[in-house]
Amino acid sequence: MISTSNTPMSWNARSLRLTIFPAGEGNWPSWSDVTGATAETSLTRAGLIQEEGAFADGQLSLLRQIPLRLDLLYSAAISPTPESTSGPRSVGQLDTALVVFTPLADHFLVSAPQALRIAFGLQLVKPSRSRAEAYDILNASICNAKFDFENAQEFSYQINRPRKSTGVDNDLLLNRLSKWSALMERLVVDDLSSGRVVTASESYGASLEIDVNTAADRGDPLQNPAELFRELTRLAVEISEKGDVK
Repeated sequence: MISTSNTPMSWNARSLRLTIFPAGEGNWPSWSDVTGATAETSLTRAGLIQEEGAFADGQLSLLRQIPLRLDLLYSAAISPTPESTSGPRSVGQLDTALVVFTPLADHFLVSAPQALRIAFGLQLVKPSRSRAEAYDILNASICNAKFDFENAQEFSYQINRPRKSTGVDNDLLLNRLSKWSALMERLVVDDLSSGRVVTASESYGASLEIDVNTAADRGDPLQNPAELFRELTRLAVEISEKGDVK
């Protein structure tokens, strides 16, 4: 398991996602195949089958869009009260979330059909007391570039730095997309006395979205997807620890 516990001010994970783009027909795993339990809800509409349920410190969703793609998503549950959150919602620190998600991803990959592509996505946050403090965190975290945030709003920095695989297939190109921004999360509740929806709390943070995936221009199924997933995980953790590195 990859750990970020030695990294100062580690990122919290808002969501972790593993996506498979199948190479053809095969088994399509269900929520029970991945977890060994029964999903709390199941919805089918327009070719999409969505199963969900509470899991660990968040919500687990499995989406099957046959024959196009499968998604396994572990994400923060919606907080029902202002007292339940002191910052942007998350499932805990990244290293802890990976301990939960990785065994599920292994079951998912074993049960899924052969893949033409796979993608590992993260939505991360570092809580802050204000937008200005979130910008300070971004300046310290991106590392490869510095920005003047005085009187700034709506900042977004996105980049892809592809690399060749070093663990599975030396000819396989891996995209390394990262998007950096400031986040403001507003919790609203019903005011029973007035019948209106009011803002109960606001929380801020530096936001980092990562999508590490295999290139689209491939005609043959991927070899050893479980080991490839671990390489994608290492690359995603590297971005979270070292910033926008080449």
